[in-house]
Amino acid sequence: METTVSGSAVLNVCTGKASSVRELVDIIAEQCGVVPSINFRPGRPGDIRASVGCPWLTAGRLGLKAQIDVREGLSRTLASMSEETTTGNRRFRPRPWQRLPAAS
Repeated sequence: METTVSGSAVLNVCTGKASSVRELVDIIAEQCGVVPSINFRPGRPGDIRASVGCPWLTAGRLGLKAQIDVREGLSRTLASMSEETTTGNRRFRPRPWQRLPAAS
């Protein structure tokens, strides 16, 4: 793993399992209730057929590992995006580990 100039590492937040673009399209289309219109073209040099990140460094340095799969992650992301679109609510919603202690 390469580090930045400041010495900080780049960490992957991932499951460690490969996902193709087609798999992601199918999951998103299913969750949105649409049938995608896909126009396949020949691959180009440098195209990525499947992407997989390595979660080991994140697990080792931060003690974090994926607790949900890509399908559930996309479902939660789409639900959040839908909520923001329908309510206009774009406020920062801290996750449990991001919450600040109560003021005393």
